[in-house]
Amino acid sequence: MCALFAAGWLLRVNISTPHRPAPLPYLPLLNPLELASVGLLWLGWRGFEQIAASDGWSGTAKRQYAALLNGLAFIVLSAGVMRLWHFFDGIRWRLDYLLASFGLQASLSVVWAVTAIVLMVGGNRSGRRRRWLTGATLMAVVVVKLFLVELGNSGGIARIVSFIAVGLLLLLVGWFAPVPPKENILEETKK
Repeated sequence: MCALFAAGWLLRVNISTPHRPAPLPYLPLLNPLELASVGLLWLGWRGFEQIAASDGWSGTAKRQYAALLNGLAFIVLSAGVMRLWHFFDGIRWRLDYLLASFGLQASLSVVWAVTAIVLMVGGNRSGRRRRWLTGATLMAVVVVKLFLVELGNSGGIARIVSFIAVGLLLLLVGWFAPVPPKENILEETKK
């Protein structure tokens, strides 16, 4: 119950307002909101490690808990990028204004692509196909976003930079972290 309350709080505070850390200056990653968010996510992962070690939860419940934590971490990361653009570029904290910012869109594309690369490389190194496929799915979302959003108003240095960065990341992951073999899926479903 406490975990659900913490998850709801994380969503609300990261999405509702930018939460100016007055009287402190806004520093990315080092402001009270982001430190509290990272702390709660860390506590969630520590709890997950204990749950994963116990036999009281089914494999499906463990995967759902992990998916919830991963989703929350993704939202916190994306909201942190939006907050950065809000405070440093002066974009109003309204979804329509934030989504209209080409710099923010390029930043989200690059951050999401790096997240996908981390998942894909981690999945390759640990032999966890599901993790690799999650990263590949996120990378596909980034590519679709590049074509639909960034190319929607072609031109501009932000779009060019995001396309080049994502393209280079795709090239690197294809070379260094190909998909793990299928036989690892049976082992993953047992965990």
